[in-house]
Amino acid sequence: MRLRDLRLYCYTLRYLKPKQVLFRLYYLMRRRWRRLSGFRYSAAVSGRVAVPADATRHLAPFIPSRICLQGDTFTFLNLTRAFPGKIDWEFAEFGKLWQYNLSYFDYLLQPGMTREHGEALIRSFIEDAESDGAAYEPYPVSLRAIHWIKFLLTAGGGADAAEINAALMAQYERLLDHPEYHLLGNHLLENGFSLLFGGVYFDDECLCRKASKILQTELHEQILPDGGHFERSPMYHQILLGRMLDCINLLKCFDHNPCLGMLPLLEEKAGGMLGWLGQMTFRDGSIPLVNDAAYGVAPTTGELTAYAERLGVGAVGASRLRESGYRKVSTGCYEAVLDVGDIGPDYIPGHAHADTLNFELRVGGKPLIVDTGTSTYEDNDVRRRQRSSKAHNTVMVAGLDQSEMWGSFRVARRAYVKAVEEGKNFIAASHTGYERIGATHRRRFEFNDREIRINDEVHSKKPYDCEALLHFHPDVRLQVSLEGILADDCKIICDGAARIELQNYEYAPEFNRLIPAKMAVIRFRKKLETVIRFS
Repeated sequence: MRLRDLRLYCYTLRYLKPKQVLFRLYYLMRRRWRRLSGFRYSAAVSGRVAVPADATRHLAPFIPSRICLQGDTFTFLNLTRAFPGKIDWEFAEFGKLWQYNLSYFDYLLQPGMTREHGEALIRSFIEDAESDGAAYEPYPVSLRAIHWIKFLLTAGGGADAAEINAALMAQYERLLDHPEYHLLGNHLLENGFSLLFGGVYFDDECLCRKASKILQTELHEQILPDGGHFERSPMYHQILLGRMLDCINLLKCFDHNPCLGMLPLLEEKAGGMLGWLGQMTFRDGSIPLVNDAAYGVAPTTGELTAYAERLGVGAVGASRLRESGYRKVSTGCYEAVLDVGDIGPDYIPGHAHADTLNFELRVGGKPLIVDTGTSTYEDNDVRRRQRSSKAHNTVMVAGLDQSEMWGSFRVARRAYVKAVEEGKNFIAASHTGYERIGATHRRRFEFNDREIRINDEVHSKKPYDCEALLHFHPDVRLQVSLEGILADDCKIICDGAARIELQNYEYAPEFNRLIPAKMAVIRFRKKLETVIRFS
């Protein structure tokens, strides 16, 4: 191992919780011992009876899945593959996330799915999927079990219901044996949601006890006081809120089940998450693509709001964004979302980017300055570029990232926000990301009805080269003039810039979709004032 790699590992591991380290070691040693001893999980646990079909007649309609299965052809993440004759459940050519999506089975809930077709797909998985493959990792097990149950409850019991229930219970025994305590974060929360589904579906006290134990702890830990999910990804916030509403839907339909005591907590947290999401969503219904986020993956804010209304869940605590680190400024002319918070929880920053003091800007309902988005989770140059500081609307000092992103989901040294100041028309903050080279970046936003003024100051003993970056939506027409940058109906004036240059970048609004676009690189030394003036 190279010295640099060793340093990255050391800085990364120091932030983990002892629980994560202990469970990583425990699961590793147990897996090796079980391999030597010939241990195998059961493929089916028979004799488990699901809730009666007539007990589900009051279920509110779930949010339907997007159509991703047509005939024998699956499309996930903008990549398509046909499986004529037999599905290859271990297909990995498109990467692990695509393989995961194949095994999630959310296509069971797409419009037009019949009971016969759905049961045939499930039976194919039961018969052909490798029991020790990626599809049987705890996270895909959690999501698949939820989708199977939703399908069975809404489609009614068919000829294969007993076989499916036996395979489903066997997967829940796997999940009980391997909750993702080594990861924590949204993975463990999804484990808890799924165990709740299984506990209600099978009327199983053991599953419900484990679900309650996980959810009681993780919901208080992961849902911040302002309603935001603590990993700071609007996309994952939408995904988890949708799952929480599914749990509420399920619990409200059964007067007697071992998980019913979780309902008040779930409704409280869902209300807070709705309030946060309502503030973070732009007028056109889209979310900012901050941290790991992309369109076409999660339910939309409109779908979630309508679903919550069907369940009688309303937004609460929507007075102000704070603990999640985001701020929203809206006028009749523009909407701006600012990031003046830390990159995420120290012990699970896998979906974080080096984007401290970043912002997105909509003008007249259209995107002007955007985050570059996320197109892949694979460990490659594209992933590294999209997580870097250069991919965000912030300041780079000496060509370095504010936080050291490496691998697909790892962070070594990271920036912390400090000295946040807020007034009627301004927000200001600085961060520690460049203290390792003796520099501090401070940014101040000032807002008026027709103008945004951004003041950047870099304090350092050495004269470092600095770059302020602005990423423009692909549809924006740009021109550099003596006055600054002309961007559609806006004029951007840069006082203190040594040079302004337009460069190419790739906008990634969806997975595996890259669109050529332009970004402005504004070079300066100590101070820069950027004025965005709207005509």
